[in-house]
Amino acid sequence: MLQLITSRYDDRHWRKKIEKTLSLPQTGVRDPIQQQIFMYLKIGLKAYKSRRADPDSWIIGGYATKEVIDRAKFQPQLVGPNVTKDDVACLGSDPGKEINDVWWDEMLVSWFDVPEEEKPAEEEGVKAARAVGADLIVLCSSDDEYVEFAPATKAAIGEGKEILVVAGAPACTDDLKAQGITNFINVRSNVLQTLQDFNKQLGIL
Repeated sequence: MLQLITSRYDDRHWRKKIEKTLSLPQTGVRDPIQQQIFMYLKIGLKAYKSRRADPDSWIIGGYATKEVIDRAKFQPQLVGPNVTKDDVACLGSDPGKEINDVWWDEMLVSWFDVPEEEKPAEEEGVKAARAVGADLIVLCSSDDEYVEFAPATKAAIGEGKEILVVAGAPACTDDLKAQGITNFINVRSNVLQTLQDFNKQLGIL
């Protein structure tokens, strides 16, 4: 499946199927290492959406996709702390003619053999960020959704080390600050000062 995603993304016949595969929950990938690689691709190839309610879409095809794949192959530590070059060596290699439409249909059926417990989007987002070793979690949504989305994400982080950042200047900023959400970035932010602040919080400076 990982080879299919990373080798046939420029094939128009497979593009929609790859997008569908990336939209599936990671629980369908049984092997822990392959699950980390799948989550890396799922996050790395996800397109920006202006509203949280918009459906997910994916950057499939061309240089942008190849760049995400090459980064995993040459820097496997970005995929996960336990991922090695051998684990990602297969990426980009076509899996063979036996991987056809029939195989893909059967894969979809087997993906859901184990029932998945529905979890809030905030918990899934934090879990996905941790799977790739993210230090910062940046919320990008419409301002009116932050009043619920930001506190829920902070609760999902819990005692974790990740820094929560809200992108924008929502009307509820003061309420969020009162709840301990203090990092905001927007067009009026001082870029140098913001980067220095984050570096200090991460212990880099």
